[in-house]
Amino acid sequence: MKYGIGFYCLFLLFFSGAVVADAEAEIGESATNKSFPPSAIAKIIPHQYELFARKSDKYKKIKDINSYGKKIDPAVLRVPNRINIIYFYANWCGLCSSIDPKLEKLVKKHKNVCLRKVNISHEQSPVAKQFKVMSVPNVRVYDKEGKLVGASTDDFNQIESYVESLFKQKVLD
Repeated sequence: MKYGIGFYCLFLLFFSGAVVADAEAEIGESATNKSFPPSAIAKIIPHQYELFARKSDKYKKIKDINSYGKKIDPAVLRVPNRINIIYFYANWCGLCSSIDPKLEKLVKKHKNVCLRKVNISHEQSPVAKQFKVMSVPNVRVYDKEGKLVGASTDDFNQIESYVESLFKQKVLD
């Protein structure tokens, strides 16, 4: 027998679902066994660990996608069955730094709202052209079906009213 009983118990726990991956993401270490850090598990079962890590990462309420100006896969911006706020920003943008904490507070206030922050680097970058971002901050609100609500804006009050209108329409359970 190449592996011991402990390995098989770990194997079963690991494949019991995303609970383990979510726990690992929350505490930043292996939730299955202190002697098996995530990097060791990744070496044992690289493909499956990667799959679970990506799955749990996708559903985070707030996720910063630093593309360094390169094009990105639009699928990483969407969380199914949630209101998605897509926030295009740049590190050099002063207004972005003032709206950022307000958006995070709004997302934390509502259970079914997710924020995806995309650093475009500059207005002529490939990712800015991909999403037709002409200025920053540029915030877009999408309903749970992925339809754009209103127009893109940099006005926090408008963003908040878009989100509130979705809840008033009973878009979410």
